[in-house]
Formats: sequence, C-alpha cells, structure tokens
Amino acid sequence: GYAGWDPEAKLPADRLVDTSAGFADRIIVSKEETHSHGPGDEHSHEATTAFTTWLDPQLAIAHADAIRDALSARRPDAAAEFEAGFAALRDELEVLDRDFAEVFAELGDAPIVFSHPVYQYLEKRYAINGASVHWEPDQVPGEGELMKFVNVLMNHPAKLMVWEGEAATESVEAVAAMGVKSTALDPCGNRPETGDYMSVMQQNVLNLRGVIKP
Repeated sequence: GYAGWDPEAKLPADRLVDTSAGFADRIIVSKEETHSHGPGDEHSHEATTAFTTWLDPQLAIAHADAIRDALSARRPDAAAEFEAGFAALRDELEVLDRDFAEVFAELGDAPIVFSHPVYQYLEKRYAINGASVHWEPDQVPGEGELMKFVNVLMNHPAKLMVWEGEAATESVEAVAAMGVKSTALDPCGNRPETGDYMSVMQQNVLNLRGVIKP
C-alpha cells in the first residue's frame, strides 16, 4: 500500500520484486491523524502504511536479502559477488543494530517524543516508549501546537524530543522551556547530499549518545 505507482506500473509481474514480502506480517499501519504545520489550519491524513522499514536494521537486512536473491536469479553468473556484497552489508547492519540497542537500553522505559510519526519501526525494534507529534524541523510550531504539546507531556512526561533534522532554534528553545531536550535522528528517507545511509545512521547514534548516555 505504500508505493502508489505499483498498481499503475506497466511492467510484467516478473520484472517487479516486493522486497518486503518476506516480512509482510511485520508491516505497521498508522492511524488516521489530524495536525497542522506551524500556525496554519489543521488537516488530516488517512491511515497509511508506515514506510520507514529501514529504521529497523533487521528489516533492512531482510530487504537486502530479497534484493540479493532477485539479482542472483537474474544474473546467476554473478551470484557469488552478490552474496559477498550482501554479507558485507549485513555485517554493517548488525553492528548498527547493536549500537542502536545499546543507546536505547540506556534510555530504558523513559518516555520520549518524536517530531514526526515516521519512527514506528525504530520504536518497535527497540521497545521505545515514544509518542509523536507532527512538526517540521524548519517550521516553528504555533501557539495551538505548543498547547497540544503541553497536553502530550501531561500524559507522556518526556524529557527528550527527537527531530527529523536540525530543528529551528526557536522550536528547540520552546520545548527546552518545558524541560525537554532536543536531538536529531534523520530517518534518511532519500539519498543524503553527503555520505550514505550508513553514515547518516552512525551520526544518529552519536546524536542519541550525546543526550541519552550519562
């Protein structure tokens, strides 16, 4: 349900590979929500498929495993090369998984708030006690959104907010006034301007360590 182009694709079925088919039972469907961006009017989003599967390194490994199999089936002469590449990537992802697990273990069951509801697989993988608002890092929340945030904290007394990117100074100061620290965890939803997925995730680990570990 995530790839809107899929039903319209004029490609034969044997040219398409669903790399998430192997863990279809672990796909998360989000709830319908209403929010606003900054001081603008509220609007709603229908329930959708949570798509950032790669924030769970074990699911990223499953994607890579399916890709390795598909490429090997198409190019059996290069199967050994594909296997070697997969093995190297799997090892890197296993290290990333351990790093995330270690830093979130320091957090324990302490509540945190995410600036956007895109961290579902991260939350599930590491048993994070998270709640989400719907704020953009570069947009300062309006008074209404700040009041909603106060209400969130009443039921979910977080001391840490995780943003998708570097948040506006005014936004960081606004939540800091409520006793909430900020850090960034880039979901890497597209190819970064510099580096790659792994370098972005490693920086995310460093960011988290800077605010979670004593």
